[in-house]
Amino acid sequence: MQQNHFLFTIFSLIGASHCLFLIAFLGRDYKNLTLSNKIFLGILFVYAVRMTKWIGLYLPSSLFIPYNNFCYSLQAILGPLIYFYTLSFTNESFAFRRKHVIYLAPLLILQFLAVNEEYAKWMQVMEAVVPCIALYWIIFIGLAIRMVLKNKLWLETAENFDKNWIRSFLLGNFFLAISYIIYLQFEENGQNLFAIAFMIISILSSLLYLHFQYDKPKTVVRNKKINPDIAVRLARDIDDLIDQKVFLDPELTMPKMAEMLNISTHMLSQNINNYYGQNFSDFINSHRLKYAARKLENSSELHVKIAVIAYESGFNSLSSFNSIFKKTYKITPSQYRAEAKSNIHLS
Repeated sequence: MQQNHFLFTIFSLIGASHCLFLIAFLGRDYKNLTLSNKIFLGILFVYAVRMTKWIGLYLPSSLFIPYNNFCYSLQAILGPLIYFYTLSFTNESFAFRRKHVIYLAPLLILQFLAVNEEYAKWMQVMEAVVPCIALYWIIFIGLAIRMVLKNKLWLETAENFDKNWIRSFLLGNFFLAISYIIYLQFEENGQNLFAIAFMIISILSSLLYLHFQYDKPKTVVRNKKINPDIAVRLARDIDDLIDQKVFLDPELTMPKMAEMLNISTHMLSQNINNYYGQNFSDFINSHRLKYAARKLENSSELHVKIAVIAYESGFNSLSSFNSIFKKTYKITPSQYRAEAKSNIHLS
């Protein structure tokens, strides 16, 4: 048993040291890192801390449970972090929103779980909780794999070094999660398998990341033309969003719309420019104007103030609406409504 624990400690330390090496290496330029790389650093940190859980054996008894809770709470958010990393890696428009905080709730909940209980009671609680942590972990890995497989557009347009990296990353995490489940099943006999898997995967991940990501070209995607078939399919997806009237949202931005389509802002901008012959702002405003014009022509809405129609059409100021409307239709919204009203009377 002591020999098993010694080997487990050695394997864990080797794996954790590789995680810490990559954190130090990439963290030198932290301010300029993309969101996906920052999440990747978070994943490395979680792995490094979790694999040093045995340090709790050498801490004062009063700190044993809090330290173990800390390690388990970090492990509980591994799954969501892997999912968010995959999402941000395949969609540069992704940004964290308030709704995402719920996925990280275990970080706070487990930190205080049975912290004031005796060791025997704490162990009893954790025997029920730890399998749930493992399940939570592997579910999110499965969701991340499913997301990549369903993102046909990214798979068809991404560079090989990006596709090879994300496949390696997800596959490595999947095998590590499986080895952890085996560890839980066989306890002492399975802990070395988990430690060895962690050591091998952490070393391979470091090497593969440096190979596929660290020195990858920075401008390949920017200069790459969209395949005509993909452009048509993307235009169809954009038209679907327009049919859903997303332009009525005054806070709609290019990154926000790109996130809805699960593509990069550059690809969205390029497709709108090439396929519709407009920039993003003109494209969205053109649909807002058409929507506003129909409301101005509608006899049942003649009593509605023009300012109300402007805001309902997605414009966030009356002055900008008047300016853009006159530039497009060569008359003011009031004149447009008056002409529409006279046509109604004539008919």
